[in-house]
Amino acid sequence: MPYMTRLRAATDETVGVHVKIGRERICIGQLESPHELRMRLEIGKPLPIYCGAASKVHLAAMEPDEINAVVRETKLKHLGPGSIRSRSALMADLKALRESGYAISRGGQAAGGITIEAPVGGG
Repeated sequence: MPYMTRLRAATDETVGVHVKIGRERICIGQLESPHELRMRLEIGKPLPIYCGAASKVHLAAMEPDEINAVVRETKLKHLGPGSIRSRSALMADLKALRESGYAISRGGQAAGGITIEAPVGGG
C-alpha cells in the first residue's frame, strides 16, 4: 500500500495491482485518482488475460505456447475500440513491453481509457 500511495500522489492517477488467475486477471487492490474523470475497476472482478495493459504484463511473462493457447481459446474477442484483434499485434505489443519495461493500452476495454502498467515483484 505505501508504494501505491506514493505512485498515486506522484501521478494523481488511479493505481492498481492485478494478479493472474488461469486465463483471467483480477484487480486485488486499487487507489483511485482524485480527478472526476478516472479509470476504475471493480475489485475482484475477473477480466480477460489478453486485454489491457495489466494483462499484457502478465502475458509477457508467459511462455510462447501458453500465449498461443490464450489467443486460440479467447480468439481475442473485441472488448473496446482499442482491443488487440490479432496475434501479430499482440506479439508486437509484448515485444515492446519486454524492451521498455512497461505496457500501454488505449481503449482496450473502454473508449477513452488509457492505462500504463509495469511488472512488480518476483514474477
